[in-house]
Amino acid sequence: METINFYNYQLHISHCNDVEIYHNDAINSTIDTLLSKSHAHYDESQIGDALSTVGLNFDMSGLPEFYNFYSWLVSQISLIRNTYNYKNGRIKFTRTWINQMFEGCEGACHTHPNDVDGVTIFYTRAPENSSDLILVNDSDTLNVPVKPGMLVIHKPDVPHAISKHMSTLPRECIITEFKIIPEIL
Repeated sequence: METINFYNYQLHISHCNDVEIYHNDAINSTIDTLLSKSHAHYDESQIGDALSTVGLNFDMSGLPEFYNFYSWLVSQISLIRNTYNYKNGRIKFTRTWINQMFEGCEGACHTHPNDVDGVTIFYTRAPENSSDLILVNDSDTLNVPVKPGMLVIHKPDVPHAISKHMSTLPRECIITEFKIIPEIL
């Protein structure tokens, strides 16, 4: 796992080499179904055409087709447990959603709620000329190019944005917010 330091912020980046974990017929069908539901909407934090399931209340970690994905995700979060000052504890996903961006879309700078310990962004689709993740600190920025199978983990207070998506193919990611619940010994 690679760590990028940007001012007082850390980004942990990992890559999933097993495409079947995140890109197969069952997962693709579920993602397409979730995005096509009437509750999927254009995310107000994005400029341009995008779909998001951020408002849906569902737990993807409980869906059988995502079992291997979530097992891998937990293993990656566990590798950086010391970042969250917990040696023991279980990872609880508090919110999960899918964002799909189309050509010309970009995302405004934002952070996540402080009542979670961390955020993951996993890129299932990131075609050539896809948007980058942008870390922001006042007027200074750092562009992080994304690829399919790339996982980014950061604390919720990291200001970040998304550059303009320049591909005619969509960019898609699964975002989670999680807490580490300490084990009582």
